[in-house]
Amino acid sequence: MKYFVITDSTDTQVGLRLAGIEGVVVREESQVRSAVEGLWREICLEELAAQTAPSDGETEETPPAAGEEPAPETQPGGETEPPAEASVEIPPCPWQIRFYPDTEYAGIVEVLLKTA
Repeated sequence: MKYFVITDSTDTQVGLRLAGIEGVVVREESQVRSAVEGLWREICLEELAAQTAPSDGETEETPPAAGEEPAPETQPGGETEPPAEASVEIPPCPWQIRFYPDTEYAGIVEVLLKTA
């Protein structure tokens, strides 16, 4: 299980960080929404990485077949080629965010799982 705190109190965030719990300090509605969406993206990417990780005993790279040249690791000029970023589609965030009172300052925030 992983914990993450989204708070408007710097003291709370620092205290929980000392206990090993990461988090962010937010004070406006837009910051809350960004923090929740960022957390959802992180969770999805971690799940994807766990699903695509090779099992024990397997390696990601396959050795070249007999008679084939191994792929060069660097480009001409000695520059290394950056790995290609795969486009990952993140599903919509399943959490509903409610603010009380309904003002710019996020007094009380509920983050609820959306139900059908």
